Amino acid sequence: MLELLKKNIVDKSREVIIKTNYCFGNFKNEVIWVISDGRSGSTWLSNLINYEKRFRYMFEPFHPHFINEMKSYNYFPYLNPNKDYAEFYNFAKKVFSGEFVHSRVDSGNHNLLFKGLLIKDVFSNLFAKWVDVRFPKVKKILLLRHPCAVAYSKEKLRHWKWMTEPVEFLANRELLNDYLTPFIDVIKSAKTFFEKQIVIWAVVNYVPLRQFKEGHIHLVFYENIYSDFESEINKLFAYVFDKQPNKQANFSLNDKLFYQFNKPSKVSRKDKTASGSENVLENWRKHVGSNDIKRMLEILKEFGLDKIYSEDTMPNAEAACHFINM
Repeated sequence: MLELLKKNIVDKSREVIIKTNYCFGNFKNEVIWVISDGRSGSTWLSNLINYEKRFRYMFEPFHPHFINEMKSYNYFPYLNPNKDYAEFYNFAKKVFSGEFVHSRVDSGNHNLLFKGLLIKDVFSNLFAKWVDVRFPKVKKILLLRHPCAVAYSKEKLRHWKWMTEPVEFLANRELLNDYLTPFIDVIKSAKTFFEKQIVIWAVVNYVPLRQFKEGHIHLVFYENIYSDFESEINKLFAYVFDKQPNKQANFSLNDKLFYQFNKPSKVSRKDKTASGSENVLENWRKHVGSNDIKRMLEILKEFGLDKIYSEDTMPNAEAACHFINM
């Protein structure tokens, strides 16, 4: 009882602080949106971006299970960029303006003053372009991680809230007609939990990669951030903080940033850190068999994504850039 009372007091105090920042216009000028499939490292990446705690951090405001405004939508709702969806627009406007406040979404905010918004989501890839059209000032970051690593991690955490049946995508007539008709057979062919997660990964990354053009979204690969931190974090920070996103800035890699790099996120499994002795990038290979890797390659090939991720650990970033500009 006492703990519940304490939580309610903390939540109410945080709400007052956030609404005061909103009234002062502290969320207007900088809005960063990190999107990815689940278990791709989006919380870790968001913590790196917000290592100075300057942003108000909004944790999954578009989650279909925990946010009342999203409960009428399925996992990964698809919105055609050319259509309005007035009800969704009204909610999205509250999110991207910083007006929306929620105890789960704002649980990581402890400052009195903020400068800008940092929003992270794992079910938003299929309406990212719709957001881009209506909220063009929002800086969008699409994070990708090897599909085998993602599928294995989700399999270890099956009790979490995941999409588990990719055939559900086919029930969305707009999504089917706009993008998925050529892939009906491969979507239906997935049988195991692992295969289904590979198909889901392919769909939710294929659509935004097809929709966006260079300059409208920033691609980040988990493996590249981890293996070439200094170079990749400079590219990312140039996009996030600099007015010329293609210009590589020279940011000071200070102790706070390196500490955040080594710190597991709150949704990480507790047995490993980003730079621990266990090779995080290769860990999935201990648990994913050759037959599953073969099926992953077959599925990705159907979508043309095998040029970006293959049986190799590292992605082909150049192929991704080519894919996004096709």
